[in-house]
Amino acid sequence: SSKPVLIQNFRHEPPPMQGRDPKVRFNLGMLKWADKNKDPVFALRVLERLLASDNRWILRFAGPDLTGEVRDLDPKYWSEFDDLINELNDHVVFDGYQKEPYKWYENLGFILSCSRREGSHESVVEAMGAGTLPIIRNWPMFSELGAAKSQFPSGFIFDSPDEAFSRILSLSNDISKLSLLVAEQARRDYFSSDQELKLLR
Repeated sequence: SSKPVLIQNFRHEPPPMQGRDPKVRFNLGMLKWADKNKDPVFALRVLERLLASDNRWILRFAGPDLTGEVRDLDPKYWSEFDDLINELNDHVVFDGYQKEPYKWYENLGFILSCSRREGSHESVVEAMGAGTLPIIRNWPMFSELGAAKSQFPSGFIFDSPDEAFSRILSLSNDISKLSLLVAEQARRDYFSSDQELKLLR
């Protein structure tokens, strides 16, 4: 069977990148988390493993709050989420809606994509453009199609919380150097130049 072909969106180049403070390596982020498909429980399981090795890790959720309507679609799932939040409370921060997401990205070491399925996952692309390292689940609903691996470097893709944990630890000590490399690659591969965008006007 033929593989899907991704046609990239046109995206404005991100703001000039600031040098990444090594201290942010302990900050994980997840944007638009309040949806079962985004699987924030999976993200909390990753955090749980990281905290077992070092208590400096923080997971920051950004985006709209969880609604009662979404919660009612799967009470069991969100009950598990609540239990984990209570357990990991001091290490989880809810930052709310981000008017200037690039400033939020710059205070993260890693951006998590734990989704069951995705299209182009714009928040991950934006975060990479800001120099934030992506940790991307091999979107299980589309894994046989190689969807995540067709869009992002395979070294950042994982299948389980244990794999994500190991990958984050292996990358965290070189966050300043890797941040520059990720931003450079993202700006080259995913973002459109001003000249390209003018052609569309």
